[in-house]
Formats: sequence, structure tokens, C-alpha cells
Amino acid sequence: MQKWEYLVRQRRINGDPSTLWDKKHAYPDGKTETDLIQLLGEEGWELVSVTPITSSSMWQYAVTKDLVFTFKRPKL
Repeated sequence: MQKWEYLVRQRRINGDPSTLWDKKHAYPDGKTETDLIQLLGEEGWELVSVTPITSSSMWQYAVTKDLVFTFKRPKL
């Protein structure tokens, strides 16, 4: 029976999902989330879901603050 290992990463997006893919919002080493997803793919990780984490108050509409990325790969 196939067994899997999982990796979960969370990324703060400050309510603006477009910042996730924008080079001007890169990590300190210059890599964007897209770059990191590519690197994980080269290590055998498959992206299986992206889950938004939202917050709201009575004064504002729900705003997405974070995205949670879930990856899996076959366990060796």
C-alpha cells in the first residue's frame, strides 16, 4: 500500500493575493512563492491544495490574510 508524507506551508498575503506572485514581494533571498513551489516540485512534492485563511470583524468584510499550501509525495 502506498504511503505518503505531507508538507504544509503558510504564507501571509496581507489581504492581497496578487502579492503572492509579484517579484517585488519576494522573500529576503529574492525567491517568490512560485519559485519555492517549483523547487519543492523538483524534490518530488506535489501541490494538492491551497486553503485561504480569512478574518473579519463587524466593521469589515472577510479578508484573506494567509494561504496554506499542502503538498504530498510518496514515502520512500
